[in-house]
Amino acid sequence: MESYRLIELLTAAAILYLMTMSQAAAYDPLDPYGSINIKWDIMSWTPDGYVAAVTMSNLQMYQPIMSPGWTIGWTWAKKEVIWSMVGAQATDQGDCSKFKGSIPHSCKRNPEIVDLLPGVPRDQQFTDCCKAGVMAAWGQDSSAAVSAFQVSVGLSGTSNMTVKPPKNFNLFGPGPGYTCSPATIVSPSVFLSPDRRRKSHAIMTWIVTCTYSQMLVSKYSTCCVSLSSFYNSKITPCPSCACGCQNEHNCVHMNDPKISSVVESDTPRLRCTQHMCPIRVHWHVKANYKKHWLVKITITNFSYGKNYTQWTLVAQHPNFNNITKLYKFIYKPLTLYNSMNGNVQSEMLLGKDMNIFTFQQGWAFLLTFTSMVMNGLMDDVWRVGLEPHYPKCCISSILPHQTGMGLVFASRAFKPVDPTGNITIKWDILSWTPDGYVAVVTITNYQKHRQIKNPGWTIGWTWAKKEFIWLMVGAQAIEQGDCSKFKGYIPHSCKRNPEIVDLLPGVPYNQQIANCCKGGVLSAWGKNFSTAVSAFQLTVGSAGTTNKTVRLPNKFTFRGGYTCSRAAIVPPSVFLSSGGLRRTRAINMTPLAKSYITLLHQKAAVYQRAGGMDCYGFIYSFIFVMLFFHAGAFDPLDPTGNITIKWDLLSWTPDGYVAVVTMTNFQMYRHITSPGWTIGWTWAKKEVIWSMVGAQATDQGDCSRFRINIPHCCKRNPTVVDLLPGVPYNQQIANCCKAGVLSSLGQDPSTSVSAFQLSVGLSGTTNKTVRLPKNFTLLGQARGYTCSQATIVNPSVFLSSDGRRKTHAMMTWNVTCTYSQMLASPDPTCCVSMSSFYNSTIVSCPACSCGCQNKNNCVESNSNILSIAGVNTPTTDNTLLLLCTQHMCPVRVHWHVKLNYKDYWRVKIAITNFNYGVNYTQWTLVVQHPNLNNVTQVFSFDYTPVLPYPSTNDSGMFYGIKFYNDVLMEAGPDGNVQSELILKKDMNTFTFHQGWAFPRKVYFNGDECVMPPPDEYPYLPNSAPANWLALSSLMPAILLVVIIRLQL
Repeated sequence: MESYRLIELLTAAAILYLMTMSQAAAYDPLDPYGSINIKWDIMSWTPDGYVAAVTMSNLQMYQPIMSPGWTIGWTWAKKEVIWSMVGAQATDQGDCSKFKGSIPHSCKRNPEIVDLLPGVPRDQQFTDCCKAGVMAAWGQDSSAAVSAFQVSVGLSGTSNMTVKPPKNFNLFGPGPGYTCSPATIVSPSVFLSPDRRRKSHAIMTWIVTCTYSQMLVSKYSTCCVSLSSFYNSKITPCPSCACGCQNEHNCVHMNDPKISSVVESDTPRLRCTQHMCPIRVHWHVKANYKKHWLVKITITNFSYGKNYTQWTLVAQHPNFNNITKLYKFIYKPLTLYNSMNGNVQSEMLLGKDMNIFTFQQGWAFLLTFTSMVMNGLMDDVWRVGLEPHYPKCCISSILPHQTGMGLVFASRAFKPVDPTGNITIKWDILSWTPDGYVAVVTITNYQKHRQIKNPGWTIGWTWAKKEFIWLMVGAQAIEQGDCSKFKGYIPHSCKRNPEIVDLLPGVPYNQQIANCCKGGVLSAWGKNFSTAVSAFQLTVGSAGTTNKTVRLPNKFTFRGGYTCSRAAIVPPSVFLSSGGLRRTRAINMTPLAKSYITLLHQKAAVYQRAGGMDCYGFIYSFIFVMLFFHAGAFDPLDPTGNITIKWDLLSWTPDGYVAVVTMTNFQMYRHITSPGWTIGWTWAKKEVIWSMVGAQATDQGDCSRFRINIPHCCKRNPTVVDLLPGVPYNQQIANCCKAGVLSSLGQDPSTSVSAFQLSVGLSGTTNKTVRLPKNFTLLGQARGYTCSQATIVNPSVFLSSDGRRKTHAMMTWNVTCTYSQMLASPDPTCCVSMSSFYNSTIVSCPACSCGCQNKNNCVESNSNILSIAGVNTPTTDNTLLLLCTQHMCPVRVHWHVKLNYKDYWRVKIAITNFNYGVNYTQWTLVVQHPNLNNVTQVFSFDYTPVLPYPSTNDSGMFYGIKFYNDVLMEAGPDGNVQSELILKKDMNTFTFHQGWAFPRKVYFNGDECVMPPPDEYPYLPNSAPANWLALSSLMPAILLVVIIRLQL
């Protein structure tokens, strides 16, 4: 028995080794032909490259590609670029700075491509595109197992001999695991039209095959199997650590309060289990009947935050050849484990084969040589606790669907009842082209009783020389043939023996001519002669351009039992105008039988050969806020705060460039309010601004030297301001048109950015000839900003709206502007007063805090000026409307220590406006106090901690609640805002002694406020004699008095 068991274990080990080797080699015995094929079809040549359709087909029977979808990459063989893409996008544009005019979609040597999202505009769509990279398994839904996009490649070669296939292909679906072969050139692909009546050929085709290996994805399995049965109460669970072992960092317990936040996050997290697998498959032998037995399968998801859409489960069992009935799975995505549909289940009824059926030795379960695969990720029975490792078997191939050709009924060559019945094909040459002619071909059914039914007529011939069809109207060739020798304009058909079919009803008008587009159906002449005629127009090339050089086609065929004569030249046809007053004649005519009718015809358009394809690049401007910081600010509570001006060159013009200028306010609590920012600079050369979008120069300057196109601004030192809200859309770009208002970064990052676009001329057209502007200036609502010199930095990277594509600027420079309150105003703009519940003294703002009072700089409270209409309208000189006070500050902040609790204390903050001419919108108040690290509740203001240094948390920013009190109104009854806050006591530091309860610093709108002297702070009544702060402040005066008395 022991020797038998040893042999069994050695066999299992060998099978496990072979399985491991198979997986590592990207081979799946259950799906030996499973792969993802990338087919690259060159459809046409361009002046410097080609246009190709790239098709990805998931030929894996049971492994789909789920969200976030596939990513495909390669390395160009030469210096190719992608001019444009339809149906997909490159994730990174790369460095395209060497291109002028048309900017490529991607200039990277190793581009990475992702699918577009559903719902993109139709002009960005391609057949089988735009599914967010999701591909179904071939065995699940073959119609959804294909994805495709179109790419226009430049600098690549323009013939089959000069084009080189890309190399080093890689595929992520969505993670690693796929290994791709080198590109292999194969026979050009053949494409069928939607009605399957026309074939077109690729010019060149290569294929890349990508196979999957689970060993490349993860060293752990992703699913496990548990077992149970009706005849044994024992439940065999998944083996411990089947998919890894549990620790505190890789799982979440079911009752953990963090589960709700985990579910909302994008990062999948596992529930803590003994097996630690995201998926468990349970196989339960449920019942035994006389001739059948019943199995129940349950799949359970243990992953919080991950749904399995289009999941697949593959199992192998010797009794699957006798499945009698399967109670099908109703499709439900596997959702979060703690929801109702976190598992799916089904039952199946199997017929017994009495020669092999048994319940002994676990035969009813997934035994040795049995495999279980979940979403293409294999799990083996060795992890289930039964016999080691599953063997695998081959899969059946799927045969393509064959469509037969419809029948066309016809009579013998001669019938006494209709001796002259025939179908006449009349070929009228209407005009010459540079290398051939334009002709109208008319098919007339002169048979009295025989009609052409669906699927309609098919006509064919053989060209006498090397003619080809440039284009067709009203019909189409069913096969394009080999057109690889053509560059630029690709013919409609290059076959020497083309076959033509009629278009279907309902095609666009520009594809129709008279008597076309009936699906090839022709009535009998005797039944309805008006519908017994069909016609189409074709442009023939390489045919000759005179009556003498044109050769008639030969070997005409007409499917359905018809025999055609040779073409014979007859007198040119005569066409009547619609009014019957004008006749036109064909240049040449080649019918197959004598014509008895004259057809009305619309004059054909003269053909003009296209000389090539023009490629136009499109620049999509995206504003991306880059949160990086600069040193040099003057504020200790916001040491890295600044306004950064980023200048991105997006494209070159004939005499300059187009740039986007982005201003980002990185100051935590200092914003720019109305009338907004003003930016200026000095040009390094003689540049001019041709046009601007999203902003405007305040002065055009002297543009008299320009005669036709007048620049937007010719000044050497232009001054630019933001546009007002509500300007027309064609004058806007992203983040513009806010009247120059910028929020602070800590208050609202989304509105702390402003941008505009400008087209600069006479500047240079390369990175080497462009000179950076200098002497930058920035004005907020007042002076105070100092700007650095422009510094060239790495080109900016812009993300698309869906975050899946990067584009690069041609060149980027930054300017950093920092604020100084000393430069903004010689006097402070706010002051602080104090009071407390434990002292009746109110400490006012110090006298002359913001300047001293005189009759010319303030308004008395009883002055008649306050009754003047419009007094509250902001003006350029607001000092005349300042209320006369002893401190003469426009704003006063009052800090009142209101209550004391056992574990908390309460403070009231009131902000009062003393300016009758100014409203403070989006105001901010910054306070520094050691107990702000324990703010428990703020009642009427919003609050954000200010953390200038990681080790300190003693500062915070208060600001108004939007649409409630975010505007501090002008002086008067409504000219104040107030709130209360509760702070938790730290018993190691809390005290009311020595003014500890009052702030250290206060800032309003970024300007530091004047504080009362520390010796005037309200103090506890029982601690007045021992007030060391007051005593220390008086010591110099006492010593001075003592010295004087001693001298006397």
